[in-house]
Amino acid sequence: MVGHYLWLRDLYGASSSGTLSPPDRLRDGITLSGVDFSYGGPPVLHGIDLRLPAGATVALVGDHGSGKTTLVKLLCGFHQPAGGTITVDGTPLTEMDPAAWRERVTSAFQDFSRFPFLAREAVGVGDLPRMHEIAEAAEKGGAAQVFDRLPEGAETRLGKALGDGVELSGGQWQKIALSRAFMRSMPLLAVLDEPTAALDAASEYEVYQRYAEAAQEWQHATGGITLLVSHRFATIRMADLIVVLDGGRIIECGTHAELIDLAGRYAHLYNLQAAAYE
Repeated sequence: MVGHYLWLRDLYGASSSGTLSPPDRLRDGITLSGVDFSYGGPPVLHGIDLRLPAGATVALVGDHGSGKTTLVKLLCGFHQPAGGTITVDGTPLTEMDPAAWRERVTSAFQDFSRFPFLAREAVGVGDLPRMHEIAEAAEKGGAAQVFDRLPEGAETRLGKALGDGVELSGGQWQKIALSRAFMRSMPLLAVLDEPTAALDAASEYEVYQRYAEAAQEWQHATGGITLLVSHRFATIRMADLIVVLDGGRIIECGTHAELIDLAGRYAHLYNLQAAAYE
């Protein structure tokens, strides 16, 4: 746990020193211009030019190692581009207060934290000022179902890190993490990076239905952008814009219908997955 704290401290220290506040709502969107990035070795992203329109649901598609999660990390402000710029309604992300920007971002990742807190706290930390207002988020993300199966309900300590908690299954932990992502009700950017890998098909469908409903709420309330990373094309095709990455470059971009008509990489992957269900 101390190791996690030290990592987070160093990450915060490496943040930009911007002081501007993010907008109350997005009117144009987020634009990446000539964005390059490397973790110290070979480049991971090359010359990314992309506009995420305000209010849109955008899906990132590509093989493992294509740069999808790295692109997400840059948008969340976890790293700074090695080259190029990211702007939010025309303002460079580096000029914004990183803490203020992260308060307007919510996310659910495949690799999520398993906090050894009380069950309700493990959801509530998704938005500290509203930590005790978890009912709606717990219902949307599935944590309420997990609480019902715990010996002390939402007051049950989770995990064995502190010696006396209840260990959860992978799917139950994932529902806690998904509910945590629902805590922030007014995000400008909502990220779903393979968040349902441990869930069965029925639970996954329910989660994405709830996120689709939430995306509409965020769109009307803040012009918020929903960013999906998934290998499930039944989910991806619902997006307003689909971006195909390969080797750290954007190779295709458009709607599902446009990319199917293009008969390129996306159409090939889609048809492979569709054939598996025939």
